[in-house]
Amino acid sequence: MDAHPSRYCATVRVQRPRQEIIQDLASMVRELLIQFYKSTRFKPTRIIFYRDGVSEGQFRQVLYYELLAIREACISLEKDYQPGITYIVVQKRHHTRLFCADRTERVGRSGNIPAGTTVDTDITHPYEFDFYLCSHAGIQGTSRPSHYHVLWDDNCFTADELQLLTYQLCHTYVRCTRSVSIPAPAYYAHLVAFRARYHLVDKEHDSKPKHPKEQLWVDREGLVKEMENLWDIEILQLLGQLCKRKKGVGRRQQEQTQNLINIFKTSFFDRKIHVLLVSVHSDLIAVMPTGAVENLKNFWKFWNLMECQQSGNLSSAPQASVTSVRLCIGHSSHRSLLAIDTINLSVFHLLSEMASLSVKPGQRFTLPDWQNNAHRISADAEHQRSTSHHIRQEARALRNDTGNQARWDECDTRTRLKDRITSVDRWREVLAKCLTDIDLEIDALTKVKDAAEDALQAKNLCLDVAIECLTFRESRRDIDVVRDPVEEELHREVKVIERTKKELQQRVDEAFKQLCLLKETRQQLSCDHRHKVEALELDRQCLSFNVTSGNISFKVNPMRIPDGTTALREWELNSQCNKDRADAEMKASIDLRGAIMLTIAQTNNELEAQRIATEFALRKRIRDMEGALSELRWQEKNTLEEIAEMEEEIRQLEEDLRKRTLDLKVAHTRLETRTYRPHVELCRDQAQFGLTGEVQDLEAAIRALQQKRTESQNALDALYRQLHCIQTDIGYKTNSLQLDNKCMDTRRKLVIPVEKFDPEVDAVNRTRNLLRNSQLELA
Repeated sequence: MDAHPSRYCATVRVQRPRQEIIQDLASMVRELLIQFYKSTRFKPTRIIFYRDGVSEGQFRQVLYYELLAIREACISLEKDYQPGITYIVVQKRHHTRLFCADRTERVGRSGNIPAGTTVDTDITHPYEFDFYLCSHAGIQGTSRPSHYHVLWDDNCFTADELQLLTYQLCHTYVRCTRSVSIPAPAYYAHLVAFRARYHLVDKEHDSKPKHPKEQLWVDREGLVKEMENLWDIEILQLLGQLCKRKKGVGRRQQEQTQNLINIFKTSFFDRKIHVLLVSVHSDLIAVMPTGAVENLKNFWKFWNLMECQQSGNLSSAPQASVTSVRLCIGHSSHRSLLAIDTINLSVFHLLSEMASLSVKPGQRFTLPDWQNNAHRISADAEHQRSTSHHIRQEARALRNDTGNQARWDECDTRTRLKDRITSVDRWREVLAKCLTDIDLEIDALTKVKDAAEDALQAKNLCLDVAIECLTFRESRRDIDVVRDPVEEELHREVKVIERTKKELQQRVDEAFKQLCLLKETRQQLSCDHRHKVEALELDRQCLSFNVTSGNISFKVNPMRIPDGTTALREWELNSQCNKDRADAEMKASIDLRGAIMLTIAQTNNELEAQRIATEFALRKRIRDMEGALSELRWQEKNTLEEIAEMEEEIRQLEEDLRKRTLDLKVAHTRLETRTYRPHVELCRDQAQFGLTGEVQDLEAAIRALQQKRTESQNALDALYRQLHCIQTDIGYKTNSLQLDNKCMDTRRKLVIPVEKFDPEVDAVNRTRNLLRNSQLELA
């Protein structure tokens, strides 16, 4: 809004989410143009539009709709107001990174490229106008350059001019003292959008009451905070340093030390006071300096008070009052201080007990006791041998019975395992066949889906061509901006393409869902088939086991019923259900394939018919335009001939005027010379009358010639104005004819493969705007 691009005006609109096209852009641009005029009292002659948040797949649609919106905003203010528009898309979300080939050119600790590095060759689009610009200095990490796409340029900027302008705008961001990554207008647009959210969204501020149980913890936290505020400095020397210097610490004292450390950690570390404290025992107290022992006991009394408060039993311990106690821990080279003001301390008792070891005397027996013991052992041995013989007889009979029963059970188990293996193998073969069929159907449906996606992608080319033709025709000027049949056919073609794309996209979505169902069904079949293969392998392994197998052993609770065990009927129903579902999904897939192929054929026929109608209207319009252009050129030729004749006539008039002027000079000279006659010779004779009449006739002739020369000059000026009007109209017609011919060349891509199509592109400016030639002709 000023001569320096540092003051901006903003306008905000709300639109639906996931809507990339700015719906109300026309009114927004109109408001900003009015505000610009109020601030500067001038109308902008050029509009440079930096657009953020557009992906490459939406360039055509966004350019078509938003460029028309900007044009409408300008025309709504004034009918003939058509400033030049430059439409630039700014992208930051890409994976391109730039690095310095020469190490000496790297900048900063991260070794990034210098600010202002621009790349517009090699890695850019082969025939579109885009470039990479890293306008900021990378302080941390790898710099990410911004990618700029120039989709439209009425202002005829060169690549260097537009890149320099973009880089300079990156230095006008007032919130930063250095250049930023994208131009300042784009940054300000982000700030306005985020700020608008706080004005449009209501916030609720409610405070929830605290839970009653939390009050006790808050009280304890407050007490601990009070204690923290009284600390002069953190404890730097730990009691462990003293403990390390003292040898001979007992195991019981070490256990007490560790217990107190754990208590202190769990109760005190939650306040983030990084202190490690060890237990106080008699050996440790003995090596402390005088006065430190009492201070350490007072500190433990204070800690015991906090523990009693947490348990809610403050009244159970006797109280004592200590004022301004200062605890000193450590030795002379390291000292830490803790200040406590008027705190009630509970009594702390430190008890250390040492247990004494008693020595037990050895036991002594008599000789009769020893003899009685020997007789008792002998009698017990005779009894045990008799019992053992009886047990051996019973064991022989038991071995015979258990051996026969084991052989019978083994035979029955093998028969059952063989039957189960046969049943599982039959279902395995059925599922394997279903898997093969469903794989074939998935491949067939995938190919049809790919064909539908290819057809949908081909429709994008048709849509791009139609939008490009409409965009080209928007560059027509003055009287040539008419809504002719060509424009109507192009709009109709856009609608047909969008409808066919919607139908194809619906079919692609249906194919995708059906593929998901097929793959899900295949996953279940594959899982069932794999489980049956594993079960078959396990049953065959069980069938191969015998007493000589090397991998047999006792197991823990082998007769348990594992979780997830199913009945035989349920197992068969599950297998049958998987097979039936696979058959149903394959049938649905076959029907869907037929519908997709029919949709592809119908959409292709509709688009072909519309293409023929559009090209017929375009050729007819070109023929009419060529006729009008031929008529104008014939008029131009006749006008030029008339101008040449009129200029020759004016030249002759001027020549006659010059001759009459010389004659008048001669007559004036004669009359003036005759005035010098002496005395009576100065008379009015016939010669005097003749010269006087000659002067009057010459003056009248000169006036008539001058008047005729003025009329001729006015006629010549009128002829020149008419010639300019004719030439201007010829320029408009030539521009329109070139645009229509360009549309015809562009539509050749619909019948010629893209790889064989050779577009006419300006190799210097690398843009597809055709207005430059016509503008040069008009200039």
